[in-house]
Amino acid sequence: GEYDKAIDDFDDALRLDPTFANAVSYRGIARQAKGEYDKAISDFNEALRLEPNEALSYGHRATAWNAKGETDKAIEDYTAALRLDPNAAWAYINRADAWNKKGEYDSAINDCNEALRLEAKETTAYYNRGQARWILRRPDAVDDFQKVIDLQGWNGSSSPYTVIFGVLAARAMKDDARGARFLTDSAGKLKQEWPYPAVRFLAGELDETGLLALADNNDKETEARCYLGYDHLASGRNEEALAHFRWVREHGKKTFTEYQLAIAALNQLEAER
Repeated sequence: GEYDKAIDDFDDALRLDPTFANAVSYRGIARQAKGEYDKAISDFNEALRLEPNEALSYGHRATAWNAKGETDKAIEDYTAALRLDPNAAWAYINRADAWNKKGEYDSAINDCNEALRLEAKETTAYYNRGQARWILRRPDAVDDFQKVIDLQGWNGSSSPYTVIFGVLAARAMKDDARGARFLTDSAGKLKQEWPYPAVRFLAGELDETGLLALADNNDKETEARCYLGYDHLASGRNEEALAHFRWVREHGKKTFTEYQLAIAALNQLEAER
């Protein structure tokens, strides 16, 4: 995680050999980890100039484009990576994330299906497919979130988010029993840090005001208001849901999954009205 030192070493390597494509590409990865997406993209451009047929360089550049919200460019690069390596499950999974952000959910589902054909236990594919199915109001979204827990357990990096999504997706499908099962099965097993307060809210241990009080920065508030909106929506409180989704549209972190989920629900509500 000492990215500045890594970048210094890659700089030294490139002074010795300016054509060392791996050094350029890995320097781009380090810069991307620091949030320096434009510099990272410049490195990936150079790496591809040196080695035009390197699928991973396209993939890394696509990830940087995705982080910048440039989903069309991300999709283009993931597609280029797949032309070079048709068995790259990671490219299908990440392109699915970009399709979700673009609002093309059927394409996201198709990419996740292909990723799972190649790697049947790839949890991120189930996670991304679950999001797309949830937005499309398909009951099998809950199956996907359950599969993530089955494969990853309760200590995975996405486990608390999977519980939240599983509960909200189940409630959206009027399957309160399955939603309750996520909460019961996860009790005492999840890490207590954020977004655990949202799990407590869904379990009835924390009210809306308490959840928002704990969402003490824009990132957390984007997530919290998305969850609150879906909770109101499942209970038929559409005006309250609209208020939270509109807050996300106006103030939320646009690169977050919760931003995309909130916008999808907001568009559906406004269209129905």
